Amino acid sequence: MVGMNLLLTFYQGGITMKSDLRTQFLNFMTLQRFSHHTKRLYINSVKGLAKFYNQSPDTLTNDQIQDYLRYLLEDLKLSWGTCNNYFSGIVYFYKNICKWDEQNFQFPLNHALKSYPQSTAWKK
Repeated sequence: MVGMNLLLTFYQGGITMKSDLRTQFLNFMTLQRFSHHTKRLYINSVKGLAKFYNQSPDTLTNDQIQDYLRYLLEDLKLSWGTCNNYFSGIVYFYKNICKWDEQNFQFPLNHALKSYPQSTAWKK
C-alpha cells in the first residue's frame, strides 16, 4: 500500500492523476516555457477530468472527454471561453503526454461562430 502512494495522487479518497503523468506533464510544459498560471490551469483541467470519472486520465476515451465537456457546458453552465480553456489543457495533455493523434479530438464550434476564425496575417 505504501508503494501505491508513490504512484497515485489522491483527492479525498479518489484517484485523480498518476503522479508520474503529472510530473511528465509539468516537465513538458516547463520546457515549453509555459507560465505558472497556464501550467496550473492545464493541470487542473486534466485533474478535473480524472476526478469526474475517478480514473487516471490516460485510461479515458474521447467519448468520456466529450461527455465531460458537455457536463461543463450544460450542467455547470460554464461559459464557452472557460470550457475552451479546459479543453485546451486536456488536448495539450493527450497530444503531448499520451501521444494521441489530433484527429481524436472532436470539439463542437461555438454556436455563435459559423467557422473557426482565420488569420489574415499570412494572406497577401
